[in-house]
Amino acid sequence: MMPDVGACSEDCLFLNVWTPACDNAKRPVMVWVHGGGFTIGSSSQPMYDGAALAKRGDVVVVTFNYRLGIFGYGFFRDVLGANAGRVDSNTGLRDQLAALRWVHANIEAFGGDPENVTLFGESAGAMSVGALLAAPSGKGLFRRAIAQSGAAHHSLSAEHATQVAARFMAGLDATVQHPDALWTATPEALLEAQRACGSEEVALGPAGKRLPQTGVTLMPVVDGDVLPQYPLTAIERGCAADIDLVIGTNAEEWNYFLFLMDPKKRDIDIPALLKVCERRVPGHGAAAVELYRDELGPEAPAWKIFSAVETDKTFWAPAVRLAELQARHNPRTFMYRFDYPSPLFQFQMGACHALEIPFVFGGLATAFGRAFAGEDPAAQPLSDAMLSAWTSFARSGEPGDEVAGAWAPYDSATRRTKRFAEEVTALSDPRPAPRLFWDGLR
Repeated sequence: MMPDVGACSEDCLFLNVWTPACDNAKRPVMVWVHGGGFTIGSSSQPMYDGAALAKRGDVVVVTFNYRLGIFGYGFFRDVLGANAGRVDSNTGLRDQLAALRWVHANIEAFGGDPENVTLFGESAGAMSVGALLAAPSGKGLFRRAIAQSGAAHHSLSAEHATQVAARFMAGLDATVQHPDALWTATPEALLEAQRACGSEEVALGPAGKRLPQTGVTLMPVVDGDVLPQYPLTAIERGCAADIDLVIGTNAEEWNYFLFLMDPKKRDIDIPALLKVCERRVPGHGAAAVELYRDELGPEAPAWKIFSAVETDKTFWAPAVRLAELQARHNPRTFMYRFDYPSPLFQFQMGACHALEIPFVFGGLATAFGRAFAGEDPAAQPLSDAMLSAWTSFARSGEPGDEVAGAWAPYDSATRRTKRFAEEVTALSDPRPAPRLFWDGLR
């Protein structure tokens, strides 16, 4: 599913820099956080090549690696007793902060401006951006943020993170009294125990609006240190008021997972759909099915309804919530929706998860870009518009320019949203019924 990550090594905490010139031009700096569900991926993947973005946008582009899986997000404070000091919390986020500190200290030598850094990322990378908005130790390290298909919902409470860590330890037959298996286990055993963590059920979302989550359960933790409080709560209180923000999602995010990871779900019928939605949205499954059947039409197959529910639950509703809260404190908050469809599976993939990446990076000619975006000539002007908007935002805090067109800020009254498709347009309060459904969920 993921393109080539290149050579693998325990010595993996590298970063990459692309610059038009090592001069004193003080260009905007764009620091990318790669995705992969906090467990896979690498900044060395060809889809993240920053050459075109740096050259065409006249910016300095930085990508980096950070620790993943149990090494990045295992939370052992409350399951290791006296041994807890041997393992830090949130080491994946700590690596991201270390990369930002390196940029701040060194990027001027590469023609960049350390006082004009934009942090951007996709999926788990965007969720990391959402977490770092709330990290006190990130203050002053970036001025702007772009969150593509991720927001500030995906962080665990210490209680749920402890539950996941306990499952991991059980998979290695490790206990508080006998923790040695943690230090001596083979890579294969570590991975097997890590996979078992995915079957744990945890809760995501702000207090009073939590939803059950399985599958990806290793993620940033509210540890009282790197993250003193739940990110969305901190953002609601204004902790990121000085950060300009662009946030958005793709129209059919979940189709990526449905077609490439969970194809059996494409065979479900309506009774099965009702059951799975009730598990994913307890107490509201039938209402969700009815809402999305009305929106998609009575002929929509069950898999398409399921995908729409998961797209909004995981990506769109959290993005709207973050935009709402940030806009209260910073008027330079902008929202987008990416609607360009992939030709894969006879266009059934739609505007799936990760499809916007080659458009932003100017990478339509890469293997990932060709495979997912196809050869339609209309794709290049759209890529030009997105690359220009992203670099304009990095330069000035305003994503609207003469290439991408005007882009009005987001606010709770108009909910203005930029739509990126074959034709770039502006929307006002798109899809109010699903928005109200997810906002009222308790």
